[in-house]
Amino acid sequence: MIYLGEGYQERGTVVFPRDSTRTLFITWKDTVNARNPALIQVVGVAWRTAEGIRLGTTLRTLERLNGGPFTMTGFDWDYSGTILSWDGGKLETLSQPHGRVFLSLQPAEHHYDRSVSGDRDISSRHPEMQRLDPVVRTIRVEFY
Repeated sequence: MIYLGEGYQERGTVVFPRDSTRTLFITWKDTVNARNPALIQVVGVAWRTAEGIRLGTTLRTLERLNGGPFTMTGFDWDYSGTILSWDGGKLETLSQPHGRVFLSLQPAEHHYDRSVSGDRDISSRHPEMQRLDPVVRTIRVEFY
């Protein structure tokens, strides 16, 4: 079983379970035959997107790759630090016709201004986000 968050688990496949730098979790649309992926979650740091995004990529690097700011959620809740929109930037291509790449960011610090917390949309250009320069902690590909 693969843990997907909020107490939710699903049958799936663990790829490279003995190499933590390459581990992936895959859930399937066809769970009987393990075909047609529904979701791929990157666990290992060896994986990168075509744009070079990996676990640990910083907010400022994402802004540079995107060609500008993006919109994300605040921290300290269920969907903490999830990028909601690339705001028309170059990384809009992470949403393809057959699926979408979801990234979530996490600050290294545990103490930060409450203005970047909670269920709200926040620009990556927010001064506290810039100060924190959070890093990618989750990469998920969800297929349509």
